[in-house]
Amino acid sequence: MKRIFYLILISLFFLFPSLTNASEEYSIDEYNLEMNVNKNNDYEYKEKLLVTFHMYDIDIVKILPYNTENISIDNEYKVETTDKKTVTIPSNRLLNSTYNISYTIKNNTNNYNTYKFNLNGNYNNTISKFTFTITLPTDITKNNVKFYLHNEDITNKIEYKINGNKITGTYEDGLLRNETIIAEITYNKAFINMGSILLIIIPPILTLISYLLWYYYGKDLKLNIVKSSTLPQELTPLDLYLAKNEIVTPDDLFTLLLNLGNKGYIRIKEEKNNEFTIERLKDYDGDNELEDLFLKSLFRKKVKVSLSEYIDIISTKKNKINDNTLEDKVTNEDLPYKYKLATNNVLPLINNEEKKSQYYELNSESKKNYLIAFIAVIILLITSVPFIETNRLYLLFISTIYSIVILKVIINIVDQINLENIKKNKNNKKNIIIIIILLLLSFIMLMTAFKRNLLYTIAFIIGFICSLIILILYKYMPKRTIYGNKIYSKIESLKLFINTCSNDEIQEQLKNNKNYLYNLLPYSYLMNCEERVIKLLKDFNTSLPKWYILKDDKTITKLNNSILRLRRKLKNINEELQ
Repeated sequence: MKRIFYLILISLFFLFPSLTNASEEYSIDEYNLEMNVNKNNDYEYKEKLLVTFHMYDIDIVKILPYNTENISIDNEYKVETTDKKTVTIPSNRLLNSTYNISYTIKNNTNNYNTYKFNLNGNYNNTISKFTFTITLPTDITKNNVKFYLHNEDITNKIEYKINGNKITGTYEDGLLRNETIIAEITYNKAFINMGSILLIIIPPILTLISYLLWYYYGKDLKLNIVKSSTLPQELTPLDLYLAKNEIVTPDDLFTLLLNLGNKGYIRIKEEKNNEFTIERLKDYDGDNELEDLFLKSLFRKKVKVSLSEYIDIISTKKNKINDNTLEDKVTNEDLPYKYKLATNNVLPLINNEEKKSQYYELNSESKKNYLIAFIAVIILLITSVPFIETNRLYLLFISTIYSIVILKVIINIVDQINLENIKKNKNNKKNIIIIIILLLLSFIMLMTAFKRNLLYTIAFIIGFICSLIILILYKYMPKRTIYGNKIYSKIESLKLFINTCSNDEIQEQLKNNKNYLYNLLPYSYLMNCEERVIKLLKDFNTSLPKWYILKDDKTITKLNNSILRLRRKLKNINEELQ
């Protein structure tokens, strides 16, 4: 009996696999998946199944989401669509068979930060060995990848390797009927790839090169600044503007007007609020061609001009009208035309290369173009990332245009910004706000890339800081000549005197020259210390100048307010007649 019992047990042991397989209609011995995650979030699947059938007339059934498209199978099949898509592959074989299946799952979400998808889909039978290759939009590391089965983390049970943006792996524990492995790719981590390396390394390298260019072509000699009360009588305020700021703007000619009044050539009268008349008191008898030309242009006899001639004048194409007769007065009505004509005549003489070469080394001027190019490269890099990351390469053209526009705007703003008077000047504040808005706009554009890889956030910050440093270096180029440094040191020495002088020191100057403070006034606007000079005029109870006539109360405060109104008016004239 015992022998019969053992024989039955042994027979059952050897027959058990056959019985088990007989209970299954078919089994998937090998399941190979090639999957592409597109940058538009669509998932492309290519499956290769090695199937063993244990019965005739068997259907392989696969359940797919309703948003599955482009289904293709190298065998007869049918699809039934309800809330899901049921794919049925009939077979009457009893042999091993291979099936190639491909389809695309359309993903309607815009979440570029995390991908979560089924790897093997739902089949109505077991899978013995599962291998896969997943191609992702961008590079990843193991920190970005998790695998789940029944909500259990099985990442440690899967053998997988990562090479750039590809994951290859194997799962050999087998999958039961309708079991699905879920892959989760999370990009909100920092990892190194070629894009992040370029964005982190290139800006500092360009900044270092910019610093070297500034060191050799922009760094001025160390100045010996000592307090000095001496006025630079041999130079006009415009010469000092050029020595200090590299360029004279139309707004700066306001100081030349005050200086000519202080010298007794003109009288400025405010008839009523914001309406001014300028009278010519005498012919110019000095030796400065800029002052002479300014006066002759301002008081040139008004002649009838055609519309085209007027357009030529305000567009700086034509600077002179052939009539040498001078008038004795410029009325408020004529002031816009006359002042613009004088501005157009004088600026080309003060801003030409010959004049600039006295104060600046012109060979260093060209080096500023390299700095602009470096900033352009940085901006182009950081604004191109989101389009590359989301496979919208056709938008790189827009990125390039956007970068050029930003660069142009920022360079114009930086050229206008006065670093020494940044708090007081409203235009400076407006320009800084514009830069901040552009920065935020760029940040929003790059948000997708930041979610893909946190190193892009660091790269953006590095790029911004490097661009800022290069812009500062750009602002302090070109290098001054020895003569330019000498004049600039005079400006700074006088500024130091104005800001730190004692009452006794001013009293001493007034003993030698009772008009000393008014001589300072035009130059004080250049040095951004006009408020200090106005205060000194009040403190010493200085009488009002004969060359500036007020419409009402004759006080220093009223004088200051009137000068400010005149300054705004002249500035508006230049802006309106651009």
